[in-house]
Amino acid sequence: MVKRKIFTKSRRTRVRQAVINTEIQKKAQKLKEADLIKNIDRKRCVLCGGRHIYRNLNKPTVYIVSNKSFRDPWLKVGYTNKLTRRLSELNTSVPIDFEVEGHETFRSEKHARAAEKEMHRVFSHLRSPNSHELFIINPVQAVSMLGHIKSRMRT
Repeated sequence: MVKRKIFTKSRRTRVRQAVINTEIQKKAQKLKEADLIKNIDRKRCVLCGGRHIYRNLNKPTVYIVSNKSFRDPWLKVGYTNKLTRRLSELNTSVPIDFEVEGHETFRSEKHARAAEKEMHRVFSHLRSPNSHELFIINPVQAVSMLGHIKSRMRT
């Protein structure tokens, strides 16, 4: 009988500790995302001349990211619905985090996918032989082309 009480108490302790650990992990993830958004804002602020236009992170987005760990100056052009989630996914596979060079949000997924496809078509001659989404492009040129494509779509 005594052993059962000890087992129950230690099990409760383990369960409480597990709950506490999950809460700690959730809070750490939120802090990481907040830090990520701050880094993105800082980079975006430089590109946009000080204007903070980095609001709608959960809309269909075409993004342009770079990473200093690549030997050559490659840029990745891609599509996502949640930019912060996508960046956290990308940053798990490389030693140095990806930096957002630019992004554009769109009204619909259809428009965003079409813009991404157009970016890939325009820069197809600069594409990496091993990857469909990596290009050797000047970041300013890529961001301006993305803005031009968005303005043509009127979204």
